[in-house]
Parts: sequence; C-alpha cells; structure tokens
Amino acid sequence: MFKPLVENPKARAKYIILDNSVTVKLGGLITASTTTSDERTKYAVPVTSASQKILGVVIGYGKGEGGDPVEPSKMGASSLTTDSDNITNAKYGVWYIPASDRNIEYIADLDAAAGTTAGSSGLGYFNIADDVTLDESSYTTSSGTVGQFFSYGLVPGETQKVKVRIEKYL
Repeated sequence: MFKPLVENPKARAKYIILDNSVTVKLGGLITASTTTSDERTKYAVPVTSASQKILGVVIGYGKGEGGDPVEPSKMGASSLTTDSDNITNAKYGVWYIPASDRNIEYIADLDAAAGTTAGSSGLGYFNIADDVTLDESSYTTSSGTVGQFFSYGLVPGETQKVKVRIEKYL
C-alpha cells in the first residue's frame, strides 16, 4: 500500500473514470489505459509492470462522471472491480493523488524485508512487485538504473516499509 505523506491529500486529488473489467485498491497505483488512443489519460487501469509510468495513487472511489464519493465499506471491500461496460456507463472511477506532484512522498510496502534478496538498505531505486507493493529484489543503488521509485530509506522500526517518491510518472 502507498500512503501519501501530506496533510489533507483530498485537497490535491483528481478524479478519473476506470477502464472496463479492472480491479483497483485503495493505496494502489494507476496508469493510463490504452483502451482509447485519442486521450491518453481518459481512463485508468492498475499498474501491472515495472515498465509503466505512474498516473497516481488511489485514495478513494467515486461514482459517475462527477466522482461522487463512495465509501469502501458500502462496496464491501477495500478494492473495486468494474463491470465490462464501465466506460460506456461511466459508473465508477477513482480519486487519486497525481504522481506528477513532486512535493508528495509516500510510505510504501516492500514485498520482502529490505536486504532479503538484493542486499538493499532500503535506500535507492525500486520498481513495483504489484500495484500495492515494491519489489525488494529490484533494488539498485542511487547511481544505478532509475526505477519507478526512489527510496530515502526504511521507516524507523519497520523492515518492510520505505519512504519513497515517484520517479517515473505520466
């Protein structure tokens, strides 16, 4: 899960309709859908690979074109799965913190304790393991290949949480 380290994140949030048949999670990463080629960020999908640039971090769910807030508890889970006609009917979307906002840092989960597979100290570049965690084995030093995220190191008292900023964004 990616947790923004900013006071009142909702004040910086933007809204976007989700693509058809996708599942997104609170604290998860989204990117632009390739469903339509005319507007590259008209719809969103979860980030699924280290090669994708990041549109933002999901902080809430919305309904319709206007994004009327929907509480996760009313949906029965901390994730949202759209129907196959979500785009046509503009049923659901997400409120997200734009990754291009360079003033926001995040607390992010690693998929393994720092140093488990890559000898990382939690300081350097990481890529995603999935849409809510970073891949500890993708670690490179700050002089290595730029990853999707740059980490400032471990969160004190935690072995699987790092403080990061997004490096590869739309």
